[in-house]
Amino acid sequence: MLKLTCVSMITLALVFPLNEAAAAESKELRKLRQEAQKERQEKKKQRATEIAEATNSWKEFARNLKAETQEKVKELDVEFELKRREEKKKIQGR
Repeated sequence: MLKLTCVSMITLALVFPLNEAAAAESKELRKLRQEAQKERQEKKKQRATEIAEATNSWKEFARNLKAETQEKVKELDVEFELKRREEKKKIQGR
């Protein structure tokens, strides 16, 4: 019976705070944890935004580079074709 009483008292002590100071401290800790969690979430969102902006910037750079490269290749192809035709005319003119 004594063991049962001791177990019951320990359980009650763990389940219910012993005083208001403990309850207030628990509320303060909960508030601090929530604030810290909000701060972490905000930092996470900010980082995700920065990564998305960097990714978009990089993709735009790659598109521009590809377009410039294709344009230069076309110019070189045209120059090559013109020179080829000129050489062909020279050979045929001889």
